[in-house]
Amino acid sequence: MSKEDKDYLKKKHTKYFLLVREIINELDPVGLVEMGAPKDEHDTLTGQVLALIVNDD
Repeated sequence: MSKEDKDYLKKKHTKYFLLVREIINELDPVGLVEMGAPKDEHDTLTGQVLALIVNDD
């Protein structure tokens, strides 16, 4: 997912983007947030998951 695509989803679906981010950060797939990474560390993954949810064509 490109940065532009992620930024578009983040802007258009802010509420849902932040909710998906919270869930992914809680799951912390590779333990980066736990080690002190910023909250936006998994935002590419967040964007990919959100794109699947909203199916924004």
